[in-house]
Amino acid sequence: MILHPSLASANPLHYGRELTALDNLDFGSLHLDIEDSSFINNITF
Repeated sequence: MILHPSLASANPLHYGRELTALDNLDFGSLHLDIEDSSFINNITF
């Protein structure tokens, strides 16, 4: 199993802090969904 952290659960007001925290954990990848609210509902945590 491969775990990928996701920005969807991060606080959008603090993306810099969240990305720095992930970088310090040394994850090899990051999951990022692009939601445009036309083809998919724009719902996140």
